Amino acid sequence: MARRLALGFALSCGAVGPLAAAPDPSLEQQLRAWLSGLTGVAVPELPLRITPEGDHYRAALPIGAGDKAGSISAALRPLDGGRWAIEDFVLPPTSHFTMRVPAPDDPTHTVPAEATLSLGGQDGRMLLDPSLASPSSFEARLRGVRLDVAGGGQEQHQQMDRYETHGTATPVAGGRLDFVQDATIEGWRIAAQPASGEPFALQARALRANGRLDGLNPDRLAPVVRAFLALTAAQEGDEAVTRAALHRLVEALRDSVRSGRIEESFEHLQIAAAGQEATIGTLRLAFAADAPEGRLAGSIGLEMAGLEVPSLPPGLMPWVPRRIVLHPVISGMGVAELTGLALAATATPPDDQATDAALAALFNGPGVTIGIDPLTIELPASRLDATGSVVVRGPERYAGRAKLVLTGFDALMAQAQDDPNLHDVAPVLILARGLAKPEGDHLVWDVVASESGATVNGVDISSLAGGGQPPAPPPKRPSHPSQSQPAPKR
Repeated sequence: MARRLALGFALSCGAVGPLAAAPDPSLEQQLRAWLSGLTGVAVPELPLRITPEGDHYRAALPIGAGDKAGSISAALRPLDGGRWAIEDFVLPPTSHFTMRVPAPDDPTHTVPAEATLSLGGQDGRMLLDPSLASPSSFEARLRGVRLDVAGGGQEQHQQMDRYETHGTATPVAGGRLDFVQDATIEGWRIAAQPASGEPFALQARALRANGRLDGLNPDRLAPVVRAFLALTAAQEGDEAVTRAALHRLVEALRDSVRSGRIEESFEHLQIAAAGQEATIGTLRLAFAADAPEGRLAGSIGLEMAGLEVPSLPPGLMPWVPRRIVLHPVISGMGVAELTGLALAATATPPDDQATDAALAALFNGPGVTIGIDPLTIELPASRLDATGSVVVRGPERYAGRAKLVLTGFDALMAQAQDDPNLHDVAPVLILARGLAKPEGDHLVWDVVASESGATVNGVDISSLAGGGQPPAPPPKRPSHPSQSQPAPKR
């Protein structure tokens, strides 16, 4: 439906006559029909004004009222093939609007808040093919951005010296789209005063983000938008309404995208909260998901370097990591089974048996593999590197292995012995040292574990790890001495 409306809009707009004549009075209706079909949300009558201006149209949409009124405007230039060049896209220098923020006494609910957006400078343009038959693109640059939000007894102020983004939507086989977007923020600052608790502040010299969605299904956009809006409204209602809205969102997300990836990085991130301050030189977060042959393959990436905490006591400084790398991965989980679990978990009324059955179905086939590849923790005088994975085939069926490599064990041991707060750690380090296998200047632990037991470098540690066969129960104590031993002689 969305694509048919989009194609109809493109064809009708592509036949626009000379701009010297009065604009087609149906142009606004065509635009509204296209937006409604694409998003699945009825677009109301808009005070949209489209007038000819030289070799293009000028579109203006008034927003706000009274002394807070403004307008959004853009130049619309028809191109061949039903495409449109949208140029000189301009937002009001100052916009006032209402938004919702988490309630101070219950974060699961929201309360209204007044927001003000101010722009020191802006520039934006777009190349749009409403039929989605050829690539569409957009770009925007904002300067001196400030967003102030107040409501529910809380305040938040956010500033950006410069914000720049650009993206493309490219048609691919099967009527789908590959969507890519990149964004850069310079001079980002945020300060918040919660309704209860300590104020906090964040700032970064630069923030960069990029993301892509491959195989995006345009026909699923309208159901997803409707379900998301319903879920947003349901958060103000009772639990049953929220569950029903979640259920609809899970259904709408089916076959909406084939794979995706999002990555964000912060440069010189400063954090201030509860009277403490910390600086992170670089922080990178990444999320990726794919589903080859209908089975989920997902990962989360975290990399942090250059952590400084000036307020820490000198004795704790050697324990501040210089660098942390963490990369959890998961694979083998059936997408259909995962969707079935989400549908069962959000069913109304709740059905625990169906949920348990759906959970068990997740482990059918090859099982679910959960791993870390890699984990790195680098301290000033030592470093730990680890990789490992476990294959889970049921609640009590699993098998996995891991390899841990530690450099600088002696320095780590000396720090633990010198710090009175870490004396309890020393026995654990001594035990680990006894199980380690020396290799050059580092120690290695090869760990193998399953439901039947666990070994480290070939040494069975099942009793230490709580694995293996359970210990035999102690002999049953008789209820009366005469049942197990003779009475004492007189």
